[in-house]
Parts: sequence; structure tokens; C-alpha cells
Amino acid sequence: MSRRVKGLQNLGNTCYMNSILQCLSHTVASTRYFYSKEFYSKVDQSSPKKDIVINFYKVIVNLWNDSDKTSLNISQFKSSVDKILPEFNGFKQHDAGEFLIQLLDYIHEEISYPYDFEIIGEVKSKSDQLVFDSCNQFKQDYKEKYSKIAEIFYGQTASILIFPNPEHITHKFEEFNHISLPITSKTNNIYDCFDVYSEVDSLEGIEYAFEKNGSDFKGRSNALKKQFIFRVPKVLILILKRFNNDEMKISKHIDFPIDNLDISDYVLDTREKNTKYSLYATVNHYGSTGGGHYTAHCKNNGVWYNLNDSNVSKVSDTEELVDDSVYILFYKQKD
Repeated sequence: MSRRVKGLQNLGNTCYMNSILQCLSHTVASTRYFYSKEFYSKVDQSSPKKDIVINFYKVIVNLWNDSDKTSLNISQFKSSVDKILPEFNGFKQHDAGEFLIQLLDYIHEEISYPYDFEIIGEVKSKSDQLVFDSCNQFKQDYKEKYSKIAEIFYGQTASILIFPNPEHITHKFEEFNHISLPITSKTNNIYDCFDVYSEVDSLEGIEYAFEKNGSDFKGRSNALKKQFIFRVPKVLILILKRFNNDEMKISKHIDFPIDNLDISDYVLDTREKNTKYSLYATVNHYGSTGGGHYTAHCKNNGVWYNLNDSNVSKVSDTEELVDDSVYILFYKQKD
């Protein structure tokens, strides 16, 4: 899909919202879905909460149509957000990452439908058991509520817990729509951030209960924890942890690939072959915590654009994309 790129008017500290909407509008798979109006049949038309989905759809359509407007007003969408997501009410500056996470979750809920499938095959090994448990958790999570948003943006992590005494290994699967990557003194690129994300953690006083060789074990013990990606999403959203618990911004430069991000080293399920991604959008933050300004970089028809509220300009050199203002990265699976 290609179109004339339009800006979004700043209604008063709504740059965080504008930047997220621009990146989501450049997510071709979801934009095609909304543009087709297929979601309408999934929405409860009697629910007042449907307004945020309908107005999100209107923003997407207006951004992709062929009008001569150079920028759009999102006041209808903002009003529905104020009513349904009150934490983003008013015109204070908000965190773009938090808004993105809640918006995706909310749209997923509103356009969801029952979904069930049969798990076939026989468990013959430990790896088979992991796959079975992953599928079973997926089935439980989405039996009542599955959606196109989940299909595109959601993946699954696997947390492995190792108890040394008594010796025991457990695993837990969770769905995700983003991965938050830490920034430390030893992180210089995105792979360093993934290394820290997947480091083994030492935990204390973790409860356990299991049966082994006919005996029951129950209690608390120290354990080691390691996190993996198990099921990869079609669109991988990475949020760099630039804002710490002391409300200080970390402006360290983190290098990242534009055309070939390979996360295979961090994926536990060896069946996952499509682990390479291409960047198509970023959200950037300038200034300090609690304020500052958000913009977006988005790729359209092979050309990168700088989207700064109403202002739209072409990016002359892709090296401009990789700087210390980058906060959120949107990657899509390579074909």
C-alpha cells in the first residue's frame, strides 16, 4: 500500500498519540484489515466502548485516502480515548509506549471473537512437551478472545525456572504485544539489549509444587530464571527502557539494524524459522522525562518520512534513523 503521507495536528501535547497512530497506520497488515471494514462484524455495536475502535478506523482511512489535505485533526479519536482510557484524559504529556500497549490491548478486546483449535500429535520428548504446553496456553488465552490484532502483533514468551534443590525445572508461557529492552552500561546495540533481557536471573523464595518419582515436593526455594521468545509475532515491537525508576531519561545511543534484525538467538522453539525482521517505523522522544516531544519515522513505498505532528518531510539518509532519540521500534517479518 502506498499513499500521500499526511501529518496529524497537535491538539495540545498529543504528539505521543500522533506518533503512535502514524506507526500503526504504516503497519500494512492491520491497516488493510481495518480498511476492508472486516472488523465491523466483530464489534458489539451496542457497546459505548466501540467508539475508540470506530474512530481509530476513521483515522486510518483518512490517512490512507487520496484527499489533498496535508494534515488531519484527530479530535474525535482523542475524545473517545478520554472517555474510555481516562488515564490519557486531558492534554498533559503522556508516555507513548504506555499508550501503544493499552491501545493495542483495547482494540484487541473490542474486535475479538471466540477461537478454538485442536492440538494434534503425540508428546515424545521434552521439546515436544514445551510445544504442547505452548499451544495449550495459546488455546486458553485466546479461546474466548482472539483477533486480527493478536494475529499480527502478539507473540509468546517462555520463562524457564530452574530449582537446584530439589532439582526441578518449570516453564511458563505468556502472550506479549511488545518487548521492553533494558539499557545498561554494557548495551551498545539492540543485540546487547536482548542479551541483558535474556540474562539468567537469581530469584529467592520461589514457591514450588511438583511430583517426581512418586513423591510430592512442595515448598519455597531459590531458583534461576531465564526468559526466551517462544512464538514470534508478525510485527515485533521493541520498546527501549529509556525512562528509569528515578524518572531520569537514558539518552544513550543504541545501534540497531534497519534491514535485517535476526532474533534467532533469543527464540527457544526451533520450529520458528522466520526470525528475521525489517524496520518500518520508529517513535522518537526528544527532551526530558515527563515532557519533551514525540515524533515518528515511517517507511512508505520504500521512502522514509519524518512525521512531526502536522509537518511531513522525507528522510534524506537512513543513517538519520539511528540516533539516541529512538524510543520504540516497529519491525515486520521479512518475506
